[in-house]
Amino acid sequence: MSDLHEQLMAAANARLELARAATPGPWRYNPEKMWNLPGMHFGEEFVGAGPLGNTTCVAGTGMCDDPQSMADAAHIAANDPATVIRHCERDLQVLERHRPAEDEPRLCRWCFGANGEDYFPWPCPEFTDLATAYDITDSAPRVPQPVERGKGSTVLPPG
Repeated sequence: MSDLHEQLMAAANARLELARAATPGPWRYNPEKMWNLPGMHFGEEFVGAGPLGNTTCVAGTGMCDDPQSMADAAHIAANDPATVIRHCERDLQVLERHRPAEDEPRLCRWCFGANGEDYFPWPCPEFTDLATAYDITDSAPRVPQPVERGKGSTVLPPG
C-alpha cells in the first residue's frame, strides 16, 4: 500500500475518533438564544447539545448578535459529531475501494478497467479528491492529533 493511502486512512480515522470523543449531538444553534454565565455582562452566541431545557454549551463563538460569531456558531452546529462520523465512515469506505492494485501498484485497484477501456493510474481521481479534502500531499500530511487535557486544543501540524 502507498504511503499516501496510509496517511489518508490515518487522517480519516483520526478525525473519526475526534468526532466519536466529542459531546454527542445533535448540536444546534439558535440565533434567538444566547449563553450567559454568572458575572457575564454580555451574552455569547453558542452551540448547544442535549435536551431542550438542559442544554450544554459545546462552543461559545463570541459576542451575541455579532455576524461572525453567528456564522461560526452555525458552521460548528452543522459539523456536529454525527455528521462528521458519517462523512469519515463514507471516506473510509471509498478508501477501501480506491487503493493501489496489488498486482500493478501504478493503477487504482477499483478504477482498473472500470469502464472497460480506461485504466486510471494511481492515485486515481477519487483518491486525489479525498486527499485534497484532508490536505494530504506528498510532502505535508496533516493528521489531527488529540492533545492531553489542559495542554491546549487539538491542533494540526504546521503546513
